[in-house]
Amino acid sequence: MSGSAKTTVLAEEGGNQGRKRTLHNNEQCGKRAKTDEMSASEKKSNFSLLTPNSNGAAKSSLTSLSSKHGATAKKLVIKNFKSKPKLPDNYQETTWSKLREAVVAIQTSTAIAYSLEELYQAVENMCSHKMASQLYVNLTNLVEAHVKANIEQFLSESMDRQVFLKRMDDCWRAHCRQMIMIRSIFLYLDRTYVLQNPSIHSIWDMGLDLFRHHIAMNTLVQTRAVDGLLLLIERERGGDAVDISLLKSLLRMLSDLQIYQDAFEHKFLQATERLYAAEGQRLMRELAVPAYLAHVEKRLREENERLLHYLDPSTKWQLIHTIERMLLSEHLTGILSKGLEALMDGPRLADLTTLYSLFSRVKDGLTELCSHFNAYIKLYHYACNDKTLTAEEKATWICPECTCAAKKGGRNSETPRSLKDETLENSIGSLCLFCARAAPPAAVLASLSLERHQNRLPKKKGRTIVIEPERDKTMVAELLEFKEQLDHIVAVCFMRNDRFLYSMREAFEHFINQRQNKPAELIAKFVDVKLRAGNKEATEEELERLLDKIMVLFRFIHGKDVFEAFYKKDLAKRLLVGKSASVDAEKSMLSKLKQECGGGFTCKLEGMFKDMELSKDINITYKQHLAGTQDNSGIELSVYILTMGFWPTYGAAEARLPAALTRQQDHFTKFYLGKHSGRKLTWQPTLGHCVLRAHFAQGNKELQVSLFQALVLLLFNDGDNLSFEEIKVASNIEEGELRRTLQSLACGKARVLTKAPRGREVANTDHFCFNADFTNKLFRIKINQIQMKETSEEQKATEERVFQDRQYQIDAAIVRVMKMRKALSHNLLISELYNQLKFPVKPADLKKRIESLIDRDYMERDKDNPNQYNYVA
Repeated sequence: MSGSAKTTVLAEEGGNQGRKRTLHNNEQCGKRAKTDEMSASEKKSNFSLLTPNSNGAAKSSLTSLSSKHGATAKKLVIKNFKSKPKLPDNYQETTWSKLREAVVAIQTSTAIAYSLEELYQAVENMCSHKMASQLYVNLTNLVEAHVKANIEQFLSESMDRQVFLKRMDDCWRAHCRQMIMIRSIFLYLDRTYVLQNPSIHSIWDMGLDLFRHHIAMNTLVQTRAVDGLLLLIERERGGDAVDISLLKSLLRMLSDLQIYQDAFEHKFLQATERLYAAEGQRLMRELAVPAYLAHVEKRLREENERLLHYLDPSTKWQLIHTIERMLLSEHLTGILSKGLEALMDGPRLADLTTLYSLFSRVKDGLTELCSHFNAYIKLYHYACNDKTLTAEEKATWICPECTCAAKKGGRNSETPRSLKDETLENSIGSLCLFCARAAPPAAVLASLSLERHQNRLPKKKGRTIVIEPERDKTMVAELLEFKEQLDHIVAVCFMRNDRFLYSMREAFEHFINQRQNKPAELIAKFVDVKLRAGNKEATEEELERLLDKIMVLFRFIHGKDVFEAFYKKDLAKRLLVGKSASVDAEKSMLSKLKQECGGGFTCKLEGMFKDMELSKDINITYKQHLAGTQDNSGIELSVYILTMGFWPTYGAAEARLPAALTRQQDHFTKFYLGKHSGRKLTWQPTLGHCVLRAHFAQGNKELQVSLFQALVLLLFNDGDNLSFEEIKVASNIEEGELRRTLQSLACGKARVLTKAPRGREVANTDHFCFNADFTNKLFRIKINQIQMKETSEEQKATEERVFQDRQYQIDAAIVRVMKMRKALSHNLLISELYNQLKFPVKPADLKKRIESLIDRDYMERDKDNPNQYNYVA
């Protein structure tokens, strides 16, 4: 039968070839068993006839054909079997018996009696003869019976959890291996019947479903397995060594069985929440904030490693969120209240960076951090500035060891233990704020005095810097240092977050204006100190950077006109006395002010510089004029012509000048008015300075002195010994100014006069004598005038001038608004004024100015509506 089939194939191939071409004899003679006789001259033959066999198979026979080259072959005919082959009657039972025997051998880990190829062929044959459905049912029942038999080993009540998990893992691994082997045998079934019937599971899924239904979903088995897994994870979180591969295998089993979320994840997250909630509460009491933050970072890192090693990735978001909520979100205020100040005071940059990184992970974390950061800047002081202590504060205690360590700087970075929940009564025998050492009963109430309490709480700067008058001398320097520290923290630790930058500016502006006008005055004086010629502390580059930092503080102050008033007064002294460190630095500061506040703010200051330059030109012209007139009095006169509107107002001071100086003044006045008719010159002797040539026993010297000092010294040309009253009458200098002048000449470092009796103070009965024995290694000696400290009256006068200027600005703003709007209600007018005015002003002051303008007929109240104003043209 099989031979017949082969012959048919050969005949078919030969027939196909014979239809198109003839074949040579030498190619065909070896392939034919029977042929007709052929003539000796005939070289070629071909297939000529195919006759059907009795059983339906085609049998080839060759017949002699025409010897003509190119004769055509006859058509090949193939017929079907007359009857189909039949399987044995018991074929299904026999084949399934062999397959069942093989499956049982796989499940029992014994040798299979048949080859896998034979078993695969058997499955294919059964599927080809429409036995696939029954085969699938039989296989399912067989696997289900085996799975049911395996559940008994997990129902023992006395089994250890570790043993239970190990047995569960072994059972799962064995089941997976078995199903892989079984599927390889029934692969044809899986790829034909299962694919054609979407409603049934694949063989692998059927195995998972049976294992899930009969073992994993069993209440007792599932409870024991999940509890065992949670116990292992809890131990691993506690630092114990556990079998990670066992955890990984069993959790992957739950994922493969699709019960991970329902059976395990929910309980796991609840256990995680309970664990970290308790841990967070405990560690917040026990640890300082830096240690707590480091612990939170460690926990997050560990949980990410667990996700990497054995937890399902789908758990990541909920797990990390739970940890962040329990360890961070629940303690945001506590962490910041307990430790932010200590971190900022350090500043502990690494811990602040960690704090920012962790708080950025939770909802409202950065908002809360920014709020406390803002409050730290604004309030930056402890309540210990008050003179009373609460009962809670009196009930705190620090042991002597920690007190000594704090004084040495060893406790600066630690935060005292919180005693919020303790009262005076239950604090007896409480613990040390730092080291938790038990306090003796009497120490709690008796040993903590107000002074000691203030010593243990570090005194802050921020708002206190501005408010406390005794810190005026260092206010600006401390503010610059504080601002630089905050800038560094925001840049390095807070990633230059715009929210923190804005919050810092807002907080600075808030607390720096707590004391009205004073910060502006002190900033102006600080600039004056830095721009004086005697300031050798900084190079030009450092001075420029310092001015930039000062401008940052200048932006925060509201009373910029107060700054302008004091700055103008100090600038005038620097320019007139020649004490300016650098003209470039002065102009750089002026440029910064102009850029910040506009040209209107600096126009007077620019006018002062312009006056100084014009005065130089006038002096050159005057010297040329003197050279032309050949007036040689031996005195060189230099005059500064100051425009009254640009410079500060100086009070009139009288002094009796020598005749030679008076002639020089008159001569210059005539010269100047001849060139500028219609102007008026007023001489200011208080601002003048001179260089005198003096003859001493050890040689000649040049004395650089003020005009008043020069007037006093010139009197000793006529006599070596003069009394205070004689000097006063001869010079006509105001008494207080004369005392300071004589002090500088007779009591200072360069004593060109001697005083009798000796002493630091000048009395009306004192006598003064020219000191001919005066010595100094320098040829030109500068004798500084004793500067009268700026009195409160002078400060008030300056502030009064500022206040008066503000009145004019308010009046101008009101008229400007009313002229444009013609009619306006009171509230709208006030609102417009607040938008236009650049200095702080109270509504009551605005109301007074409005009433003043009404009295002067610039505006009037509406007759029908008294709350509305009308402009009077």
